Amino acid sequence: MNNPIVTRINRSFAAIALLMVGVAVLSGGGAERGVAALVGAGLAMLNWQVLRWVLGRFMRATERQKAGLMLLVVAKMALLMGLVVVLMIRFELEALGFLLGLSVLFLGPVVGALWAQLSTDVVPEDGAQTPGAALASSEAPSATTSGLPGRDSTALAADEDL
Repeated sequence: MNNPIVTRINRSFAAIALLMVGVAVLSGGGAERGVAALVGAGLAMLNWQVLRWVLGRFMRATERQKAGLMLLVVAKMALLMGLVVVLMIRFELEALGFLLGLSVLFLGPVVGALWAQLSTDVVPEDGAQTPGAALASSEAPSATTSGLPGRDSTALAADEDL
C-alpha cells in the first residue's frame, strides 16, 4: 500500500514513539521506564502494521472473505489485550512507561491523519484534494462570493434583509 496518507501516519507513529520514549526516560523513570515505553510503542506499532495488512486485504476481498477478515480483526484485538496483560504481569514492566508507549496506538493515527489532511502536498489515491490543499488552491471561494453556486454576497445581503 503506497498511499501518501498512510505514509504520513507511519511517520507520525515513529516520531511519536520516539517522543514518548524520550518523555519516559526524562520524566524521572530512567532506563526502566524508557524500556517499558519502548516495548509499549513497539507493540502499538506492530498492532498498526497488522491492522494495515488486514484492512488492505479487506478492501480487495469478496463478501465471504470480509467476514473472515473481520473475525481476524477481533482476534487481533484479543491478542493485543492478552499481550498487554502478559507484559504487565509476567515481565513487570514499569506501568507509566508502558502506558506512554501504548499511547502511540491512539496518537499515531490521529496526528498522522491530521498532518495529512492539513498538508497541501498529499493527494489521496482517488485524486480528491485534502482540505488543506483546497484552502491553498486558487479554487477556494473569494471574499466576494458566498461559496454557493449562483450566489454572491449581494444576493446574501438581500436574503438577510428578509
